[in-house]
Amino acid sequence: MQPATRNLLRSRLALDYQVASRLRAPALKSVRAFASAEQVPRRREVTPEEGERGFATVYLVEYGFRMLKGPGEYVDGAVVRFDLLAHGGYPRTEPRVQVVSQPLPWSPHVAQPAGVFCIGEIWKERQGHMLLGGLIIHTMRVLNCDEKDRGGGYVGYSPAAIGYWREVLKRQPVNPDLEYPLLPPDVAYGIEDPNSAFVPIGGGFEARGTAGPGNESGFVCLTPEAADNGFTPIGG
Repeated sequence: MQPATRNLLRSRLALDYQVASRLRAPALKSVRAFASAEQVPRRREVTPEEGERGFATVYLVEYGFRMLKGPGEYVDGAVVRFDLLAHGGYPRTEPRVQVVSQPLPWSPHVAQPAGVFCIGEIWKERQGHMLLGGLIIHTMRVLNCDEKDRGGGYVGYSPAAIGYWREVLKRQPVNPDLEYPLLPPDVAYGIEDPNSAFVPIGGGFEARGTAGPGNESGFVCLTPEAADNGFTPIGG
């Protein structure tokens, strides 16, 4: 598949910024956006105006809830980096995701000691139709061990971690009552389920649909009834 053109990529990045910057939940401590990897160590975040123009490409997201760091041991949070352009064809190619805080969460999705985070097949399955905001929520769920058991011998990066989840936690989340953020419905074009995945009309990234306040890019998100081109709720 061909990557989006420069103008369409800017529109998509602007949409990602609009959604990600408005995510709210008690355990979502901060979402910081940067124009490039070089700006991260300088702590030079994009301004809201720059974000709205599609210049944010790297995000640092701080999660503040209890996560496993070993058998019966916990860490109080983690900082995760999302590099949207790392694989060269965003949004068709998935962002690079990495835990950049210490100690690392103990999870089959987190590689030791680098902190590389495996998001599974969720981005590939949606063929670029998933927003960064949805991936931030998905990552939060996974770090909370709030997911379905894939079975079939799946062990990820850590057979011990998934064995502990299955045998000791009985496949339950670390924090059963954790409140997850929701995609802002007005920015996500009025979807009834604010946790739904993003699907542009026609399955492509052409600037189609009605542009206007909250939808300057022209992308359109369809309701489940209208989305015969791949609408899938994030948790489905």
